[in-house]
Amino acid sequence: MDIEVVKDDGFVKQILQSKYLPLGIFLTGFMVALSETIFLLILGNSLENSVWPLAIRTLEWTLVLRDNIEIIALLSSTIIGLGLWLMIRRQKNQTTPILISVFAVFTAGLVCGNYLVFVVMDLRYIRGAFLLLPTIYGVLLFSSLIIARGVPRLPEKSLSKTENVYTIAHLLGVFFAAWLMMPGIPALVGLAASPPPKPIFGYGADPGPFA
Repeated sequence: MDIEVVKDDGFVKQILQSKYLPLGIFLTGFMVALSETIFLLILGNSLENSVWPLAIRTLEWTLVLRDNIEIIALLSSTIIGLGLWLMIRRQKNQTTPILISVFAVFTAGLVCGNYLVFVVMDLRYIRGAFLLLPTIYGVLLFSSLIIARGVPRLPEKSLSKTENVYTIAHLLGVFFAAWLMMPGIPALVGLAASPPPKPIFGYGADPGPFA
């Protein structure tokens, strides 16, 4: 993932020009997402107990998402639109501010870390019950990747090995983000199946009155 280099001298310039800077930023976001779980594991908690606080928060966020689907759909559209706009700017050789690029790479790492915890929770507790949260992860990951690096490309012989590794990771990341988004899009646009309304009379209705 490319980071636009600012004009500076000395140590800061060397850091910004390092080919491993995007990887470092990504791993920082990844570790931030896992920090609570890792801390609880270090304290001697089991894996189930370590992810339990995140499981509770995930349930709370999922309930919020379900109750505000219209707002979430609007925010998702805005985030993807912003990502596409910055990607088009990049294709026109217009530089992206370094802070935006750094934040995009950090967000990609943060999302991947959170999704890893989500997978553990899904296997241990929720068993595929949550749909919207992975979709939001996909929206954030997709937008972050196209902001950080632009249109996905294939590796080229003219590029260095490190650059080709970033290129492959970016391509796979975009496909992975699209895979996360696909199942939840019908829910965001209001086309997902939902339970029938509660009947007024008969089976399933409120009981009584009985005199």
